Parts: sequence; C-alpha cells; structure tokens
Amino acid sequence: MNKMIKALVFDLDDTLYDNTNYWLGAFKDISFYLEKEYGVEKNETYSILFKIFNENKSMYSHLFDDLITELNITPPSKDNLIKEMVKIFHSHKPELELYDDTLLTLNELKKEYKLGIITNGKYPTQMNKIRLLGLEKYFEVIICPEYINRKPKSQSYFEMLGKLGFSNKEVIYVGDNPLVDFIGAKEAGLITIRIMKGPFKDMVVSSELDAEFKINNLKEIIILLKSV
Repeated sequence: MNKMIKALVFDLDDTLYDNTNYWLGAFKDISFYLEKEYGVEKNETYSILFKIFNENKSMYSHLFDDLITELNITPPSKDNLIKEMVKIFHSHKPELELYDDTLLTLNELKKEYKLGIITNGKYPTQMNKIRLLGLEKYFEVIICPEYINRKPKSQSYFEMLGKLGFSNKEVIYVGDNPLVDFIGAKEAGLITIRIMKGPFKDMVVSSELDAEFKINNLKEIIILLKSV
C-alpha cells in the first residue's frame, strides 16, 4: 500500500451505508404523527413524502413545506409544524445496514492508516447513526460541522487535517455527493475519491465539482491505494 498516504477520511451517509432507509423510516414516523394530530391518512402522507424525496433527493430544503401544501392542511403555525417534523426526523431510531464491503474495507485500512469521518447533519443524529452502525471504534476523528461551516465549505477539512496531524497530500477523502463533498476537500488540498453509490451516483458534473478518482464500491479503495 502507498506509504505516502497516512489517513483516509469518509463521508457517512450513502458512502458507508445506504441512507435511504433512514429517510423512509423517518417518513413513517412523520406520517403517523400527522395522522394523529391532523387526521391525514398516514399512507397518503408517506406516499407524498416519498414522491418529493424521490424527485428532489436528500439535499432538498423544502420537503416539509411542499408536504403541507400537497396535504392542504392549515396548522395554527406552519413554522411550528415544520419544526416538529424536523424534530421527529432527527429523533428517528432507524434500522440501518452498512454496505456489504464496508467493514471488510475498514478493517483492512485500519491496519495501515488513521481513519476519520466528516458528515453534515446534527451531531446527535449523526453520532446515533454511527453508533447504531457499529462504526465508532474504527475512526480516530469524527467531525459534524456546524451549519455555517458545513460541506461544501472547507473548514471541516482543514480541521480534520489539524486533528489527524497530517499534511493534505497525506490524506484521502471519500464521498458520494459531488455537490457538497469535493469542493472543500479540494480547496484543502486533499486527494478525493467518489464512490458511485446512492442518489447521486448517476449525476454528471464538471471536473471542478467531481473527485479525482471514482470507485464503484469501497473495496476498490484498497486497489486504488497502490496507484495513488
């Protein structure tokens, strides 16, 4: 394995596991809540949430606004209802599954490298996922950047370099979403790898947004390390 590389840093959602199950489970929780509080049939709510999600993917910021519009409900306070749905979403206790090759790859990499995670999202929510997936023991550094410093901004990548104690050319970053994962990583000078999985796998973007290398599964990292 390449001796110049000292560490690998991963995105979490849709990079180490399929995040779709989290969203769908949270949608069910929200659907039950709206049925109880507003008498809206839960299957209708779930179908609408799934449709909006499927059309716009996980980065869409008006999911719950659109839901309220499509359900044609008039809550006393729209803002408070949205806050409640966001709270339900983040408190969801999911059943998550790693990709088939995640643990095999992490176990192999941990023999030679330090490992880290940079993941957007609220710290309690993301740490809950990491613990449920049994991943905490594999990573020396886990960073969930605050909203103003979230990816694609570069602050969290520089913070990771500082905590790992390595230069940028000694660290690889692996992610799935070219809209947020690689811009800041490149600004910080990290080597970048895009895993072609999740909702963004078919997205074609400019070289400025894309990673330097692409893989179809995590196991390919081990092969790629021999040539980086």
